[in-house]
Amino acid sequence: SNAINIGAFPEMVGRFDEHGPDAAGKYLGQQMTLMARLSFPVAALLIVLSADIAELVLPASYRNEVIALFPVIVVSVLFANFQSFVYDNIFHAFKRNWLLIWATIPGSVTGVVLGLLLIPHYQGLGAAYALAGGSLVGLLGSILFSTRLMRLRTPYADLLSSAGIAVFCGAAAALTGLLLGEAWLVVRLGSAALVGGIVFLGLTSLIHPLEARRLIEMASRRMGPGRRQTGASRS
Repeated sequence: SNAINIGAFPEMVGRFDEHGPDAAGKYLGQQMTLMARLSFPVAALLIVLSADIAELVLPASYRNEVIALFPVIVVSVLFANFQSFVYDNIFHAFKRNWLLIWATIPGSVTGVVLGLLLIPHYQGLGAAYALAGGSLVGLLGSILFSTRLMRLRTPYADLLSSAGIAVFCGAAAALTGLLLGEAWLVVRLGSAALVGGIVFLGLTSLIHPLEARRLIEMASRRMGPGRRQTGASRS
């Protein structure tokens, strides 16, 4: 999401300055769609493979708690990314960055209050829920304040299709992990991630054939000169 924003933010601001809020809002909607299309499947894979990831990198005494933390933290990151890289960009486009203070206060206060209430009783899981609650309220606050400047059309159909693809990717990875249950951990983890990635590419190409075709054509054009030059040098 950060990589998408680095490339998209200057373009969005340029469209706002040259063509106005409607053009910038349309572009932000496309940015939201791309973020969802790429980050939802990754989130699903992280959640499904959390047990294997924890087993690979952590001592046994930490694993059960970390497995419970994975879904909460992953969802928190999604909330924070959509707030920072979509709705907060509206304030930047309108050159009213000071409104970010008011937009982020509700989420910050919620995170602190939930932390004080939950951490003493639930330790790490309580901290994760405090993070999730603060991130959700922060996203809602950013949406509420940004709509006073520009009402962004949320691409609900694209978000739902991305969520559906993520579910299939997670299911494919989970099934692969079960089938390779006795295999070496690294092999099981890598195979599950690979199968999930293949399902993502296949479903994305099926649902968005024109975009997939353009991507393949663009990749072919960029790779073509390099291949020709390599062949010429060998000759």
